[in-house]
Amino acid sequence: MLFSNPINSIIMKNSITQKLLFLLLTVILIFSSCNPEDGLDGAMGPQGPEGIQGPKGDPGENVETEVITAFGKWEVTNGQFVLDNAKYVYINEDNTIAILAEDELGFKRDLTTNISVTGNQITLSSGEVGSSINNYIIEGDKMTVKLLTG
Repeated sequence: MLFSNPINSIIMKNSITQKLLFLLLTVILIFSSCNPEDGLDGAMGPQGPEGIQGPKGDPGENVETEVITAFGKWEVTNGQFVLDNAKYVYINEDNTIAILAEDELGFKRDLTTNISVTGNQITLSSGEVGSSINNYIIEGDKMTVKLLTG
């Protein structure tokens, strides 16, 4: 005669019920996370060698690249630029500026800090001398710098 333990049969039924419930929830989750509007490439579009690619932009055939002519060594011939008695200004392509000041005895001070340079503007920010936005115009080998005031 076979005897069945009612406790074991309840555990088995609960175990089967749990597995079926888990399977049902997993299937629902998988199908609900796929949006038919995503297309074959997925929600984010096709992937390229460097990750997800955005929409294609202008190929650049008609786009002009801004040429910045402010880079280089400049001598201060008139007025003041950032430091008192500034004599030479080096505007570097790595977005730094070095300003050398000179008095009657020779160079007495220099300042090197980060800048942002565009085709007509130099933005300087230094804890030592503060921040300034300077427009500039280059005519031949002469740069005229004007401090913007608010």
